[in-house]
Amino acid sequence: MSYHTTAIIVPVLNEAKLIRARLPYFQQLKNISELIFVDGGSRDGSAEQLRRHGHIVLDSSQASHRGAQLATGIRYTDKPIICMHHCDTVLPTDALTAIGNGLDSHVWGRFDIKIDHSLWSFRIIETLINWRSCFSAIATGDQCIFARRDYLQPLLAALDDHPLMEDILLSRQLRKHSRPACLSMQVTTSARYWLKHGICTSIVTMWWLRLQYFCGRSAHHLYLKYYR
Repeated sequence: MSYHTTAIIVPVLNEAKLIRARLPYFQQLKNISELIFVDGGSRDGSAEQLRRHGHIVLDSSQASHRGAQLATGIRYTDKPIICMHHCDTVLPTDALTAIGNGLDSHVWGRFDIKIDHSLWSFRIIETLINWRSCFSAIATGDQCIFARRDYLQPLLAALDDHPLMEDILLSRQLRKHSRPACLSMQVTTSARYWLKHGICTSIVTMWWLRLQYFCGRSAHHLYLKYYR
């Protein structure tokens, strides 16, 4: 895999501090792929900071949620392979090669996840996420979902309409074409959400939202109820 075949899309919203710390990492990604940041209307200088360092930054402020940001990035690029990358996640070395190998026999896939904190409870959470996502073929966005662009193209309108649960939408639609390539190679993601909201509270909230979504509640309804 190389710049000529892979686009990495990173939704951004008020992440200036994290971006500052990750600039060397993002430069590495830029050297091996088409790296596209999609800003949802940041007010802390995130977009300006990225542009100063020569990065592609698209504006998605009219629809600032992650689903619309991903759709904006996919529409922009013509690369045949798309990797959807959270700003607080880090891909391992040789990730693009692993993605290419995974897509030789699958339409889409995801990485195993490692949470960057030493608490033993995070080892359990990692293991359960990795096992569940492979067994159910429902991945989480923190696992850097990747897919062939031609299979994502028909999903863009639905992504625009998903301010929440965009990872479940993608998984449910893509698994109609193939099981995911479940890569044992680990991406490293931040523990900040769990630490900020509490581990137990975070888990209960996530599963309660998922349950309502699976039972037919719209992503818009859940977003307005819990995040507005």
